[in-house]
Amino acid sequence: MNQTYAAELFRRLAPTLKDEYVVQPLVPLEIKLHLERLKLTELIRATGEKKTCAAVHPQPELQQAC
Repeated sequence: MNQTYAAELFRRLAPTLKDEYVVQPLVPLEIKLHLERLKLTELIRATGEKKTCAAVHPQPELQQAC
């Protein structure tokens, strides 16, 4: 079976396959959204911790200037 024949076969069978089989997502959208929210929360916390650390431990250049 060459590439041209396979592509033509798939093109002709695609409508039949779509009618008979339904592709379901492996992970529901709600779970994906929840995971994305968790990632964003972690990023926000990490950014906040960096700002807090910078405020608590000022840069040496800033101490010398004062």
